[in-house]
Amino acid sequence: MDSTSQSDSKAFSESDKLLDDPILQNKSKHLKNWQSSRSAVSVMQNTKAYHMHLTVLSDQKANIVIAASSIIISVFFSQLSRFDGLLLYALLIITVFTTCALLFAILSVSPVMNKAQTKMNPSSPKFNPLFFGHYSDIDIETYTKHMTDILKDQDKLYEAMILDLYQMGVVLKDQKFKYLNWSYRLFFIGILLGLIMFLAALLLG
Repeated sequence: MDSTSQSDSKAFSESDKLLDDPILQNKSKHLKNWQSSRSAVSVMQNTKAYHMHLTVLSDQKANIVIAASSIIISVFFSQLSRFDGLLLYALLIITVFTTCALLFAILSVSPVMNKAQTKMNPSSPKFNPLFFGHYSDIDIETYTKHMTDILKDQDKLYEAMILDLYQMGVVLKDQKFKYLNWSYRLFFIGILLGLIMFLAALLLG
């Protein structure tokens, strides 16, 4: 028993010495940094994929409004001579609101790029090297040097990825979903008012 205890204590002391080895500690530190960097990249990739999914979803919803509004407008002009009185006003209200809804839906899917967004200086903190609208107007040598500097520095690389995610979110909020929200509201209000006037025309007629 004594010899066994002595051998166990000796093994524990040797293992403690190994843990105190600076080489192993340095490797463990690099492993933790590598694992944390992988986690950070995974989070940003998942967030970007989610943003892309929302973009596709908003475009699909906008296309639904565009198709429905186009049909209603076509029906209005084809049946204009067959209605009068309240029925004509009801159809007119639906057409006006659906036309506005159509315009907002088109704005939702339309790419909007002004000069302030495209004419971006690479030294600007708002310059996004991952967005074509920012780097397409600079020469290839400047862009290559800028991207090389970013890829050499992990912190700069993370900053570029975070900036790209942020700008995607701003576009989703301030352009796509903002216009899409107004489009659906106008479409719903137009249909509701038109149905009320149709019912009123039928009851009074």
